[in-house]
Amino acid sequence: MLAAASNEQLPVIVGCLCLWYGVTRKRPVFGASLFATGLALTVVDFLIVPHFNTSGTNPFVGRYTAVGGTAGGIVKTLLLHPLKAAEVIPTGHKLAYLALLFIPLLGLCFRAPLLLFAALPPLAINLLSSSSDQTSVASHYAATTAAILFGATIIGAARVRDPERVSLVVLCAVLVTAFLSPFWTAVPVARDAIMGSPLVSAERHAVSLIPDGVPVSASNIIGGHLSNRRQILLFPVIRGAEWIAVDTADMEGAAPFRPEVEQLRRRGTFVTVYESNGVVVMRRR
Repeated sequence: MLAAASNEQLPVIVGCLCLWYGVTRKRPVFGASLFATGLALTVVDFLIVPHFNTSGTNPFVGRYTAVGGTAGGIVKTLLLHPLKAAEVIPTGHKLAYLALLFIPLLGLCFRAPLLLFAALPPLAINLLSSSSDQTSVASHYAATTAAILFGATIIGAARVRDPERVSLVVLCAVLVTAFLSPFWTAVPVARDAIMGSPLVSAERHAVSLIPDGVPVSASNIIGGHLSNRRQILLFPVIRGAEWIAVDTADMEGAAPFRPEVEQLRRRGTFVTVYESNGVVVMRRR
């Protein structure tokens, strides 16, 4: 229940894990019933997401336009036009994403195919999206997939009976992970955090300009540093906000935010306080 409450796609993933549990522990009715429950909860979650958006639409529709847009449209495309859905997957970026997920695990996860089935929902959600952030191993979108893959890899390694072979496989996996992860992912982030960059400096200054406690609307990454207040909104929602802090190139939304910022300037309800490297801070007049 805790997992299912954290994300709209988690209930069906938990349901897949219960299906694996039911089959491997010879409790098929138990596993099937929880799988059905998880699937139903995810369907309900997808249906009610638009209700809580100020525009009344799903905020992620733009990411899935090529495959139907809405949850119902995506299901229809997958069932009636599967080739159309498959056309959006084989891009260089997405193939690299799959390679970075599976190659470091040396294919051991495929030795536990039933458990690996639980990775299909998050993989499908990410691969069908046009947002590059959803197909990046450095993004939180890869977290649920990685968790399933590691679990399947552990069980897959246990099914390799040759101890010497297991030792070699584990050694190779550790070496690949030890060299790939810190140098490819962590070093650029650590460098910017420690030494700074024009964008990071602009974001830090923007955060310092916002008074404590005032209602603020912020883009996702900047908003993470302004959340300790009673009211915060995710830009471009500005209802009740006294201040705005936004990185106009932030791709956490369906598209960069510069058009929304320019529209606010034309309206004249907010005055620009600071602007640098695409980071804009505005205050209500």
